Amino acid sequence: MNVTRRLSHCLFWLAYRQHPIAVENPRGPAVLHWNVEEELPAEIAEVIADLRSRADAFIFLSGGASNMAKRDLDALLDLFRCFETLSARGLRFAVGDGGTKAGIMEAVGRARAASGRAFPLVGVAPAKEVGTDERSGSTAIETNHSHILTVTNEPWLEAQKEKGWEPSFGYWGSETEAMYEIFDRLSAGRASAAIVANGGAKTLDEVELNLQQGRRMILISGSGRVADGLVAALEGASTDFRDIDGFRERVSSLQVSKRRDSFRVFPLEAGPEALADLLMRELSAR
Repeated sequence: MNVTRRLSHCLFWLAYRQHPIAVENPRGPAVLHWNVEEELPAEIAEVIADLRSRADAFIFLSGGASNMAKRDLDALLDLFRCFETLSARGLRFAVGDGGTKAGIMEAVGRARAASGRAFPLVGVAPAKEVGTDERSGSTAIETNHSHILTVTNEPWLEAQKEKGWEPSFGYWGSETEAMYEIFDRLSAGRASAAIVANGGAKTLDEVELNLQQGRRMILISGSGRVADGLVAALEGASTDFRDIDGFRERVSSLQVSKRRDSFRVFPLEAGPEALADLLMRELSAR
């Protein structure tokens, strides 16, 4: 360890002893773990309390960036520069997502770095899927996040085994309920909104949880897959979506067409400044 790095490390730990949650580790995100069969760990509860003291509004991301043409993909990833604009406008906010180095999560991580880490960014992911300093998983975490919360969910695993699940299927989805419990605790009594872009079956689960928590969603029209399927449902058009079995039935069960006030449609090509404007209006009105 060179002298500069050692000094930085020492200063971090001196500050951490006095303000253990608010001070960020300069070497990467703080990584915490929750086994959902146990009570929420005290250190995660402390992070939630600290973030609520630093943010007046919360923005949660759902979906991904799969099967997109390069032009559309570039436009989607560019949208997340809206967070730089929001921080420059003085909005006190925090963002929550899946925490991995992929697609929209990597884009928001870059936006946070460009803003000078002006807003907290919390990722929630399955412990057995992600790579952290403590262990090596198949998916890298996005290192511009302020916090990564990893989740172990044995009840989910047992339920999936009864449906024929095998380890090769992966653990994605095991974190979803824990993620939204954390998001609910973060945003309780505060303004919040979700951005839904692209996405597959897991995204529909998250849409349902956002509806249950009374959170308005911004659908990125033109991003494809679930986001566009939901836009079609709002417009009364066909909601067939071949990537997900029973998509039409699931959308019908969510009563999307009857819950128009829960959604805002945002065109992909409108750009990051327009998305920042929409978020400011949505978060200021609640």
